[in-house]
Amino acid sequence: MKIEMTYLRAVNLAMQQNRVPVVRELRIQNQTGRDLANVAVTVTPEPPFADPVQVDIGTMAADETKVLDAIRLNLQPNFFAQMTEGVAGDIDVTVTADNEPAHKQEFPVEALAYDQWCGNGILPEMLSAFVTPNHPAVTPILRRAAERMEQWTGRSALDEYQSRNAKMGAPLSCHLERLAQKHEKTHA
Repeated sequence: MKIEMTYLRAVNLAMQQNRVPVVRELRIQNQTGRDLANVAVTVTPEPPFADPVQVDIGTMAADETKVLDAIRLNLQPNFFAQMTEGVAGDIDVTVTADNEPAHKQEFPVEALAYDQWCGNGILPEMLSAFVTPNHPAVTPILRRAAERMEQWTGRSALDEYQSRNAKMGAPLSCHLERLAQKHEKTHA
């Protein structure tokens, strides 16, 4: 048997929340030289960041290749939410015929903590899932920025994009000034 899998080599909570499919395609080729009956494929993540999935294929002729593109791992949000560090693991793919093991192969995967991004190599657009504008730590920052805006522009509203205000650079300038002041205090 030959198994090839197209999949994401890292998974995280953001992928679970956005229902991103981890396994894109699974190809099973019968290289046994004989027909097989009652063929099933089981996909099992280790550590158990998702429930195992079994797909019944039925019969496979000698040298036949089956392509499965509907393998949907049900990622477990509690698993990722409780992690503080990423862990290396595997996605185990087991093929059975007539309830007997025919082939097993492990594919490496990294299960990331809830606040870890996969980086540019794997779905870089997922970075936006880590934006948390409603986090309690943001409120004091916005309050200080609004005070600075009022000092600089006479308006405390941080709505430059919505209002199409010509002073869109003012919020950035306020933040840069604040960072410069913190830097001076830290390195004085």
